[in-house]
Order: sequence, then C-alpha cells, then structure tokens
Amino acid sequence: MAALRRFDDIFAGEMTFDPTANDIFMCSNTGTVAHSRYSPKGGGAKPERKASDIESEKAELRSRMNHLREKFRRQLRDDESTLVVVKLRPEECPEGDARIKALDAQLREMGGRNYSILAVCRKADAVHFPKEHPGYYLRTVSSYNPEWKAATEQLGDRAGWTVIWREFAPMKKLVQHKTYKFEEGH
Repeated sequence: MAALRRFDDIFAGEMTFDPTANDIFMCSNTGTVAHSRYSPKGGGAKPERKASDIESEKAELRSRMNHLREKFRRQLRDDESTLVVVKLRPEECPEGDARIKALDAQLREMGGRNYSILAVCRKADAVHFPKEHPGYYLRTVSSYNPEWKAATEQLGDRAGWTVIWREFAPMKKLVQHKTYKFEEGH
C-alpha cells in the first residue's frame, strides 16, 4: 500500500544494492525490492562487479519499472477485466480483510474500474478472514516458497497454486510472444 500511494516514486530515485542478497535492489523511496537482470553465465561464482556495472543495472531497473508503472496504469484503467492478485504474508493476515479493502480503495483512487481482487494466504491464516468477503476472492495454499527461493516441486504448494490459476484462468487464451529463461531448451 505504501508503494501504491507513492506509485510514481517506485524505483524512480535512489536505490540500494546488496550483491549478497540474491542481487536485490531496494527502492529508497518506497522500500520496494526487485532483482537485477544480472545473472552470471555458467552458474559459477559471480565475478565482482564494477561500480559502473551497478549504475548500468540501476538505469535499466529505473527504465523497466517506468515501463511497468505505465503498463499497470493502462491495465487498471482498461475496459477489459483485470485480476489483481495479492499474496498475503502470515503477519499481514490478522488485518487481511482491512488490507484488501484498503487496496480496493487505493486502486479505485488510481482510476481502476474493471478489476477483481484475488487474495491468497496460507490455509492456516484463513481464520483471520470473515467467512463472507464480498468485494474480493480469498483462496488458500498449504504453504509458500521460502522467500527468494526458486519454485520447485519440493518447495511451496505448487498443486494449490495450480488449482487457483485454473479457476481464475482468462476466458481467452493469452498469446505469448516471449520465451522465458525457464522455457528455453524445452
């Protein structure tokens, strides 16, 4: 919510970088974090980066986030239905219902008009939500992946997420024009 209230400030100014934390940049304005696009080839040890490399990555991240902010605004104001997915951390769930209602109000203030909110929490944390929750969908998974770990069959509740994505799949098939890293070679 803090980032949405300062939406234009997300990665627009200063940011910090921690190469020991999975190449994470943190926006000084909002506390939002994002991975860098840097990844060493061959999976070996990461070579030490020069200050100029990090500055280039910051410039790329500012550009990428500017693009994503504009894309978010267009999609939020579009006539086509949009699904806003919110993954609630366990510590957020005691106030989860109020958080989702505040998110809805913020999205409307930003010009949102044709969207639905899907809140996802762990099954154990669903007790914090009212039985009826008009205005948003609530779905659960048994567990989350550990923070900043890649999804695998052993981590998280992949089957639970699959059920959710099947339920909320778009009516029309999305056309993909991009090949992602995890799809290469398949």
